[in-house]
Amino acid sequence: MSRKTTYLLLLAMCAMLLTSLPLAFAQEEGGSGAFTRVGDARPQRADAVAPSGIITAMIQLEGDPAAAYLVYQPRNSRNANLAAAEQAANLENYHESFSNSLTAQFPSIEVLYNLTWLNSAVAVNMDASLIAQVEAMPGVLGVFPDVLMEQHHDTSVSHIGGPAAWQSAVDGLTGEGMRIGIVDSGIDYFHANFGGSGDPQDFIDNDRTVITDAGFPNDRVVGGYDFVGDGWAPPTVSATNPDPDPVDCELNGHGTHVAGSAAGNGVNADTTAYAGPYDATVPFSTMLVAPGVAPEADLYAFKTGDCTSSISLVGSLAAWDMGMDPNGDGDPSDRLHVINNSWGGSYAGLEDLVNLQANYAV
Repeated sequence: MSRKTTYLLLLAMCAMLLTSLPLAFAQEEGGSGAFTRVGDARPQRADAVAPSGIITAMIQLEGDPAAAYLVYQPRNSRNANLAAAEQAANLENYHESFSNSLTAQFPSIEVLYNLTWLNSAVAVNMDASLIAQVEAMPGVLGVFPDVLMEQHHDTSVSHIGGPAAWQSAVDGLTGEGMRIGIVDSGIDYFHANFGGSGDPQDFIDNDRTVITDAGFPNDRVVGGYDFVGDGWAPPTVSATNPDPDPVDCELNGHGTHVAGSAAGNGVNADTTAYAGPYDATVPFSTMLVAPGVAPEADLYAFKTGDCTSSISLVGSLAAWDMGMDPNGDGDPSDRLHVINNSWGGSYAGLEDLVNLQANYAV
């Protein structure tokens, strides 16, 4: 079975399994599938409630995202990947220059990260009273305050025929070689379901703000990032504080649950990790945790929520962007095959940015 067929079937299984963010795709009349690039029109913001205080926001800037050079191109197209990498580097330089000007003019603004693959934007923590002044800066198309989304989940591996897919033609569809991003509350990578030790004390001892101690990345959760930081609890704490450790919150577990449904390896009754095989012999009835749909896929933990049910839409858009170049080396050839978003809500003025990035991503 070809890699393309394997990918398409895996994508279909994950799509059926997980309640994902409903993405709207802007098409021109006639259903051509063409989409509007960032430079074609100023994105519109329609704030339902005027924001106040210190907020996280996305500053939309001029310039085509790097993924514009990958549209309708094969994943392994050397020329397309090189062109996209060059555009990403150009945007990095542009964003650095803009950020220097921004913080020189408004010293209280904190630049968090920038987006180059699916968008041309910079994420910041800023006082909402400065929005109009920042929007007046050259090159700024708009300033978009963060919007809170809510987590959702629905799962049934056996209902969608996961075991049958594992045993299908040739080597089966277990997810081997596929890369899945989970945009959610993080993943408990210490859990035996994801190649961790399974020892609760390791989770307790973990410094949740760094990745220099232990546990991450591992053989199953191979990458990721925390786009909101520990302690993010809107509306009490609305500004995000990103850090490199995407471990799930002990009081949440939503992202861990979703990741398990998508690609958990399974846990035996004695709490050890199930190591396969993935076929008709899987002992579902005696397992502590059953395998996910694609138990041999690589997982990326993109943490955009913390201990509440809230999800940062700005952080999630940044996670999509990171999924285009997960190791950050400037080469998009390793971009993810699937990015799952088991959350939803009102975009509240961010429709243009959601549509823009979704169109480039697919």
